[in-house]
Amino acid sequence: RSETVKEKPSFKSAYASRRCIIPVDGFYEWRAIDGQRSKQPVFIHANTGQPIAVAGIWESWRDPTDNSEASAPLRTCAILTTEANSTIEPIHNRMPVILDEEVWDAWLDASTAMDQLDALLAPAPDDVVAWHEVSTAVNNTRNNDSSLMLPLEASEKSSETLF
Repeated sequence: RSETVKEKPSFKSAYASRRCIIPVDGFYEWRAIDGQRSKQPVFIHANTGQPIAVAGIWESWRDPTDNSEASAPLRTCAILTTEANSTIEPIHNRMPVILDEEVWDAWLDASTAMDQLDALLAPAPDDVVAWHEVSTAVNNTRNNDSSLMLPLEASEKSSETLF
């Protein structure tokens, strides 16, 4: 959560000096359907069709229980989220922080002032992202290919909601 990243002990040091940009084609959320227990997966992507630059922080640490010289550092990252814009809000109340290209240098520069960074954590403008329903095949972790991002065809919509 971008609102608390400066306060949480596990994140504040990374926010101050170890920021990164995570490029993504988009991300999935599951939209509630009136009168149904199941949710419909949707793929959220940039209106331009280009990858999205998501704000992240990173950390490098060693397992404190492994004192061997050969222990390799573990590198981890986290995506910062913010309140949803009005495009995403009907689906979910949060969304990743999306960075416009003109602020990438400031985001990555460890000397950027905190108040300038904080201003970058706002929800993306409503017209930056779009979404479409996708197949429930995305729910199975064995499925992992780009077809999962394709829009659900009208004929598929009716057959997926029959049962």
